[in-house]
Amino acid sequence: MTPLGNADIRAVQRPGIIGVVWLLRLLSAACIAAPVNAVIQGSGITDFQRGDELLFEPGATMLIEVLRTQWKTLGGAARSSAWLTLVFACLGLVWLSVLLVALSHQGRGGPLIARAVQHVPGFTLIGGVTLLAQGGVLAVAALTYAGLGDWSARWLNQPSVDMIWAALGVVALFCVLVLGVIQDLSRAAAVRCFFGPGRALRHGIRHFSQRPGAIAAGWSLRAVGSLGIVLAAAVCVERLHVEQPGSWRILCVFGLHQIAVLALVALRASWLAYTLRQVG
Repeated sequence: MTPLGNADIRAVQRPGIIGVVWLLRLLSAACIAAPVNAVIQGSGITDFQRGDELLFEPGATMLIEVLRTQWKTLGGAARSSAWLTLVFACLGLVWLSVLLVALSHQGRGGPLIARAVQHVPGFTLIGGVTLLAQGGVLAVAALTYAGLGDWSARWLNQPSVDMIWAALGVVALFCVLVLGVIQDLSRAAAVRCFFGPGRALRHGIRHFSQRPGAIAAGWSLRAVGSLGIVLAAAVCVERLHVEQPGSWRILCVFGLHQIAVLALVALRASWLAYTLRQVG
Protein backbone atom coordinates (compact mmCIF):
# COMPACT_ATOMS: atom_id res chain seq x y z
CA MET A 1 0.00 0.00 0.00
CA THR A 2 1.27 3.46 -0.94
CA PRO A 3 0.54 6.51 1.26
CA LEU A 4 -1.09 9.39 -0.60
CA GLY A 5 -0.02 13.00 -0.55
CA ASN A 6 -2.25 15.74 0.82
CA ALA A 7 -3.45 16.75 -2.64
CA ASP A 8 -4.72 13.22 -3.31
CA ILE A 9 -6.63 12.74 -0.05
CA ARG A 10 -10.19 13.54 -1.08
CA ALA A 11 -13.46 11.83 -0.20
CA VAL A 12 -14.56 12.02 -3.84
CA GLN A 13 -11.67 9.73 -4.73
CA ARG A 14 -13.22 6.90 -2.71
CA PRO A 15 -16.93 6.65 -3.63
CA GLY A 16 -16.81 2.86 -3.39
CA ILE A 17 -15.69 2.73 0.23
CA ILE A 18 -18.23 5.42 1.15
CA GLY A 19 -20.95 3.26 -0.41
CA VAL A 20 -19.71 0.23 1.52
CA VAL A 21 -19.80 2.13 4.83
CA TRP A 22 -23.35 3.30 4.04
CA LEU A 23 -24.40 -0.27 3.25
CA LEU A 24 -22.86 -1.55 6.50
CA ARG A 25 -24.74 1.13 8.44
CA LEU A 26 -27.97 0.08 6.72
CA LEU A 27 -27.41 -3.59 7.57
CA SER A 28 -26.47 -2.84 11.17
CA ALA A 29 -29.56 -0.65 11.61
CA ALA A 30 -31.74 -3.43 10.19
CA CYS A 31 -30.22 -5.96 12.60
CA ILE A 32 -30.67 -3.63 15.59
CA ALA A 33 -34.31 -2.95 14.71
CA ALA A 34 -35.12 -6.60 13.90
CA PRO A 35 -36.04 -7.79 17.46
CA VAL A 36 -38.46 -4.90 18.10
CA ASN A 37 -39.88 -5.15 14.58
CA ALA A 38 -40.52 -8.88 15.06
CA VAL A 39 -42.53 -8.20 18.22
CA ILE A 40 -44.61 -5.50 16.51
CA GLN A 41 -45.28 -7.68 13.48
CA GLY A 42 -46.29 -10.54 15.78
CA SER A 43 -48.71 -8.37 17.76
CA GLY A 44 -51.49 -8.91 15.22
CA ILE A 45 -51.17 -5.52 13.54
CA THR A 46 -50.66 -7.22 10.17
CA ASP A 47 -54.15 -8.80 10.45
CA PHE A 48 -55.68 -5.42 9.63
CA GLN A 49 -56.04 -4.36 6.02
CA ARG A 50 -53.79 -1.32 6.43
CA GLY A 51 -51.20 -3.23 8.48
CA ASP A 52 -48.60 -1.21 10.33
CA GLU A 53 -49.78 1.99 8.66
CA LEU A 54 -52.18 2.18 11.62
CA LEU A 55 -49.21 2.86 13.91
CA PHE A 56 -48.67 6.24 12.22
CA GLU A 57 -52.21 7.54 12.59
CA PRO A 58 -52.76 10.83 14.48
CA GLY A 59 -53.31 10.24 18.17
CA ALA A 60 -51.15 7.07 18.14
CA THR A 61 -54.05 5.00 19.49
CA MET A 62 -52.96 1.76 17.84
CA LEU A 63 -49.31 2.35 18.72
CA ILE A 64 -50.19 2.82 22.40
CA GLU A 65 -52.34 -0.30 22.31
CA VAL A 66 -49.49 -2.37 20.86
CA LEU A 67 -47.13 -1.03 23.52
CA ARG A 68 -49.67 -1.82 26.25
CA THR A 69 -50.29 -5.39 25.17
CA GLN A 70 -46.72 -6.27 24.21
CA TRP A 71 -44.70 -4.37 26.81
CA LYS A 72 -43.14 -7.47 28.38
CA THR A 73 -42.04 -8.90 25.06
CA LEU A 74 -40.91 -5.48 23.87
CA GLY A 75 -38.71 -5.19 26.96
CA GLY A 76 -36.81 -8.34 26.02
CA ALA A 77 -36.56 -7.22 22.40
CA ALA A 78 -35.26 -3.82 23.50
CA ARG A 79 -32.52 -5.51 25.55
CA SER A 80 -31.52 -7.57 22.53
CA SER A 81 -31.41 -4.42 20.41
CA ALA A 82 -29.28 -2.71 23.07
CA TRP A 83 -26.72 -5.53 22.97
CA LEU A 84 -26.70 -5.46 19.18
CA THR A 85 -26.14 -1.70 19.31
CA LEU A 86 -23.08 -2.26 21.49
CA VAL A 87 -21.73 -4.93 19.13
CA PHE A 88 -22.17 -2.78 16.04
CA ALA A 89 -20.69 0.23 17.84
CA CYS A 90 -17.53 -1.81 18.34
CA LEU A 91 -17.62 -2.93 14.71
CA GLY A 92 -18.03 0.72 13.77
CA LEU A 93 -14.41 1.28 14.82
CA VAL A 94 -13.36 -1.24 12.18
CA TRP A 95 -15.37 0.56 9.50
CA LEU A 96 -13.94 3.90 10.64
CA SER A 97 -10.42 2.51 10.44
CA VAL A 98 -11.06 1.10 6.97
CA LEU A 99 -12.40 4.45 5.81
CA LEU A 100 -9.39 6.37 7.17
CA VAL A 101 -6.88 3.93 5.69
CA ALA A 102 -8.69 3.93 2.32
CA LEU A 103 -8.70 7.72 2.20
CA SER A 104 -5.00 8.03 2.99
CA HIS A 105 -3.55 5.06 1.05
CA GLN A 106 -3.61 3.77 -2.47
CA GLY A 107 -4.77 0.18 -2.55
CA ARG A 108 -7.73 -2.02 -1.77
CA GLY A 109 -8.77 -5.48 -0.66
CA GLY A 110 -6.88 -7.58 1.86
CA PRO A 111 -3.89 -5.27 2.51
CA LEU A 112 -6.21 -2.33 3.20
CA ILE A 113 -8.34 -4.30 5.66
CA ALA A 114 -5.26 -5.77 7.34
CA ARG A 115 -3.77 -2.30 7.86
CA ALA A 116 -7.11 -1.01 9.16
CA VAL A 117 -7.46 -3.82 11.71
CA GLN A 118 -4.04 -2.91 13.14
CA HIS A 119 -5.39 0.50 14.14
CA VAL A 120 -8.53 -0.74 15.92
CA PRO A 121 -6.91 -1.24 19.39
CA GLY A 122 -5.41 2.24 19.23
CA PHE A 123 -8.71 3.72 18.09
CA THR A 124 -10.42 2.02 21.03
CA LEU A 125 -7.96 3.51 23.52
CA ILE A 126 -8.21 6.97 21.97
CA GLY A 127 -12.01 6.74 22.10
CA GLY A 128 -11.93 5.63 25.74
CA VAL A 129 -9.69 8.53 26.75
CA THR A 130 -11.95 10.95 24.87
CA LEU A 131 -15.08 9.57 26.54
CA LEU A 132 -13.45 9.93 29.96
CA ALA A 133 -12.48 13.52 29.21
CA GLN A 134 -15.96 14.36 27.89
CA GLY A 135 -17.54 12.71 30.93
CA GLY A 136 -15.26 14.78 33.16
CA VAL A 137 -16.38 17.98 31.44
CA LEU A 138 -20.05 17.08 31.91
CA ALA A 139 -19.43 16.08 35.54
CA VAL A 140 -17.74 19.42 36.27
CA ALA A 141 -20.66 21.26 34.64
CA ALA A 142 -23.18 19.24 36.70
CA LEU A 143 -21.26 19.84 39.95
CA THR A 144 -21.02 23.55 39.15
CA TYR A 145 -24.75 23.66 38.54
CA ALA A 146 -25.44 21.88 41.83
CA GLY A 147 -22.99 23.99 43.81
CA LEU A 148 -24.15 27.35 42.52
CA GLY A 149 -27.85 26.56 42.29
CA ASP A 150 -28.91 27.81 45.73
CA TRP A 151 -26.51 30.76 45.67
CA SER A 152 -27.66 32.01 42.28
CA ALA A 153 -31.33 31.61 43.17
CA ARG A 154 -30.79 33.63 46.35
CA TRP A 155 -28.74 36.49 44.92
CA LEU A 156 -29.83 36.78 41.30
CA ASN A 157 -33.14 37.17 39.50
CA GLN A 158 -34.50 34.37 37.35
CA PRO A 159 -33.49 35.78 33.93
CA SER A 160 -29.90 36.16 35.14
CA VAL A 161 -29.90 32.62 36.52
CA ASP A 162 -31.19 31.26 33.21
CA MET A 163 -28.46 33.13 31.31
CA ILE A 164 -25.76 31.70 33.60
CA TRP A 165 -27.01 28.14 33.15
CA ALA A 166 -27.31 28.61 29.38
CA ALA A 167 -23.74 29.91 29.25
CA LEU A 168 -22.56 26.98 31.36
CA GLY A 169 -24.28 24.56 29.01
CA VAL A 170 -22.77 26.22 25.92
CA VAL A 171 -19.27 26.09 27.42
CA ALA A 172 -19.66 22.41 28.35
CA LEU A 173 -21.00 21.55 24.88
CA PHE A 174 -18.15 23.48 23.25
CA CYS A 175 -15.55 21.56 25.29
CA VAL A 176 -17.19 18.23 24.41
CA LEU A 177 -17.15 19.09 20.71
CA VAL A 178 -13.50 20.22 20.85
CA LEU A 179 -12.56 16.92 22.47
CA GLY A 180 -14.39 15.09 19.69
CA VAL A 181 -12.46 17.05 17.05
CA ILE A 182 -9.17 16.25 18.79
CA GLN A 183 -10.19 12.59 18.83
CA ASP A 184 -10.65 12.61 15.04
CA LEU A 185 -7.31 14.39 14.56
CA SER A 186 -5.61 11.84 16.81
CA ARG A 187 -7.05 8.90 14.89
CA ALA A 188 -6.01 10.53 11.63
CA ALA A 189 -2.48 10.93 13.02
CA ALA A 190 -2.44 7.27 14.05
CA VAL A 191 -3.28 6.25 10.47
CA ARG A 192 -1.26 8.83 8.56
CA CYS A 193 1.89 8.66 10.69
CA PHE A 194 1.37 5.18 12.19
CA PHE A 195 1.63 6.53 15.74
CA GLY A 196 0.66 4.74 18.92
CA PRO A 197 -2.37 6.02 20.89
CA GLY A 198 -0.39 8.25 23.27
CA ARG A 199 1.68 9.92 20.59
CA ALA A 200 -1.36 10.24 18.32
CA LEU A 201 -3.27 12.06 21.06
CA ARG A 202 -0.39 14.46 21.63
CA HIS A 203 -0.16 14.99 17.87
CA GLY A 204 -3.88 15.71 17.64
CA ILE A 205 -3.79 18.19 20.54
CA ARG A 206 -0.78 19.97 19.07
CA HIS A 207 -2.33 20.30 15.62
CA PHE A 208 -5.57 21.66 17.03
CA SER A 209 -3.74 24.17 19.23
CA GLN A 210 -1.70 25.36 16.24
CA ARG A 211 -4.68 25.93 13.91
CA PRO A 212 -7.86 26.05 16.04
CA GLY A 213 -9.66 28.52 13.78
CA ALA A 214 -9.10 26.69 10.51
CA ILE A 215 -9.90 23.28 11.99
CA ALA A 216 -13.02 24.58 13.74
CA ALA A 217 -14.15 26.18 10.47
CA GLY A 218 -13.62 22.91 8.58
CA TRP A 219 -15.63 21.00 11.17
CA SER A 220 -18.37 23.65 11.42
CA LEU A 221 -18.90 23.74 7.66
CA ARG A 222 -19.58 20.01 7.56
CA ALA A 223 -21.64 20.10 10.75
CA VAL A 224 -23.92 22.78 9.28
CA GLY A 225 -24.20 20.72 6.10
CA SER A 226 -25.17 17.64 8.11
CA LEU A 227 -27.79 19.60 10.01
CA GLY A 228 -29.18 20.96 6.75
CA ILE A 229 -29.47 17.43 5.33
CA VAL A 230 -31.36 16.21 8.41
CA LEU A 231 -33.74 19.19 8.37
CA ALA A 232 -34.38 18.85 4.63
CA ALA A 233 -35.14 15.14 5.02
CA ALA A 234 -37.47 15.89 7.94
CA VAL A 235 -39.38 18.49 5.90
CA CYS A 236 -39.72 16.12 2.94
CA VAL A 237 -40.95 13.28 5.18
CA GLU A 238 -43.48 15.60 6.80
CA ARG A 239 -44.88 16.53 3.39
CA LEU A 240 -45.32 12.88 2.45
CA HIS A 241 -47.94 12.41 5.23
CA VAL A 242 -46.92 8.87 6.02
CA GLU A 243 -49.93 8.48 8.33
CA GLN A 244 -52.24 8.43 5.28
CA PRO A 245 -52.98 5.26 3.25
CA GLY A 246 -50.47 4.22 0.64
CA SER A 247 -47.48 1.90 0.90
CA TRP A 248 -45.63 4.09 -1.58
CA ARG A 249 -45.39 6.76 1.12
CA ILE A 250 -43.43 4.42 3.41
CA LEU A 251 -41.16 3.41 0.53
CA CYS A 252 -40.50 7.06 -0.27
CA VAL A 253 -39.71 7.79 3.38
CA PHE A 254 -37.29 4.87 3.44
CA GLY A 255 -35.61 6.13 0.28
CA LEU A 256 -35.32 9.67 1.67
CA HIS A 257 -33.84 8.37 4.90
CA GLN A 258 -31.20 6.37 3.05
CA ILE A 259 -30.31 9.26 0.75
CA ALA A 260 -29.85 11.42 3.83
CA VAL A 261 -27.71 8.78 5.55
CA LEU A 262 -25.55 8.38 2.43
CA ALA A 263 -25.05 12.15 2.29
CA LEU A 264 -24.12 12.19 5.99
CA VAL A 265 -21.60 9.38 5.46
CA ALA A 266 -20.09 11.34 2.55
CA LEU A 267 -19.76 14.45 4.71
CA ARG A 268 -18.18 12.37 7.47
CA ALA A 269 -15.68 11.01 4.94
CA SER A 270 -14.98 14.57 3.78
CA TRP A 271 -14.22 15.60 7.37
CA LEU A 272 -11.95 12.61 7.93
CA ALA A 273 -10.08 13.44 4.71
CA TYR A 274 -9.68 16.99 6.04
CA THR A 275 -8.19 15.71 9.31
CA LEU A 276 -5.79 13.46 7.39
CA ARG A 277 -4.57 16.44 5.40
CA GLN A 278 -4.16 18.50 8.57
CA VAL A 279 -1.99 15.96 10.39
CA GLY A 280 0.03 15.20 7.26
